[in-house]
Amino acid sequence: MPRIVHPDDFLSQQRLLFDIKIKHEGDGNSPLTLYLPQQGIKFATLTANAALAATHETSRALLSRQAENWRELRNNVSAIPFSTLKAMVQYLKSFYRGNVLALGDWGITINQKKVVYPVKFIDMVSLFKTFKQRHDDLDADSPLTTYLNEHGVDLTTLSAKLETAGTYHENLQEAEKNAENETQLRNILWQPVMRVILGIGTYLVKLYNNNEKKLGLWGFTVNDSPRKPKLRTSKIKPADKKYLKGVTIGGALTNTGLTELHVYKGSNTAGTPVIVHSGEKIGMTKGFSAITVVNPSTLLSGLLTVLMSI
Repeated sequence: MPRIVHPDDFLSQQRLLFDIKIKHEGDGNSPLTLYLPQQGIKFATLTANAALAATHETSRALLSRQAENWRELRNNVSAIPFSTLKAMVQYLKSFYRGNVLALGDWGITINQKKVVYPVKFIDMVSLFKTFKQRHDDLDADSPLTTYLNEHGVDLTTLSAKLETAGTYHENLQEAEKNAENETQLRNILWQPVMRVILGIGTYLVKLYNNNEKKLGLWGFTVNDSPRKPKLRTSKIKPADKKYLKGVTIGGALTNTGLTELHVYKGSNTAGTPVIVHSGEKIGMTKGFSAITVVNPSTLLSGLLTVLMSI
């Protein structure tokens, strides 16, 4: 049975509102003429709220890009300290062979003889500080000294890098907090408008029950595939790409990872991509039923969700 696929990103939803408005006002015998006053709906109010919501969406998008920039700076600056830390841990693991639990004195967690590192950035920084403090406390008796001299590692320099990365992390958190606030302010204004759009869609489906394709004239996307579209998650390795077909037109692609993604129409990377920053969504409009998604980051895996019919 044909069904409406409502877009779940703000810009596509906003565009749908204006498509409905244009169709209604340009139709001399609009089926919404009686429906709107019956439901207490005024397009002037809807468009005014949409405009205010759009200002918050613009701010949210800017803050999200700023957060992504701070994250990239943080990751780049902390990459060497963290990789050096892991190399030092492996060295000490060899030094303490037969008694790897001794690494616990350095703040290292051992699970079944395997080293377990923290997932969160701030916890990795804390681990580095604990590790360095253990070395400093042992002074001349530290087994790490030989490794540091051999590889020219300066723990003080690495600590300074992590201090800088920590500042970037604080900026990242502030940008994310402000972006979340803008999202909430946007939703307060927009969600009532979206409920009206959903109601209009339901009304028109009942009206055009013998020809649901007429809903396309109002900007709605109708999916008549036998299988109901499902939200699918895809992971893209660093500096890799993924081809996706069967993408549902009218749905949205959401960047749920930490790095920006480049989205191309079709099975290759020809032309100019649509850049989707971390946390952002784009609507899957005509031509996006098959896409190639590129992860330009050489450090982080990309992650996305998209509505697909196969």
